[in-house]
Amino acid sequence: MINASRETVTRAFQLLFLHKVLVREGTALRLTQPVLLKDIAEGRADPPKA
Repeated sequence: MINASRETVTRAFQLLFLHKVLVREGTALRLTQPVLLKDIAEGRADPPKA
């Protein structure tokens, strides 16, 4: 639906976990930095790099 490969999505999630933007809590995901994620989505911040 968003025209992204599985590998690209996995890589993006790994970076978000690495930089503690997302954390796993059992089977759930918790967003720990919603403002940063919003800023990235709106182009005000650069996404985390590896």
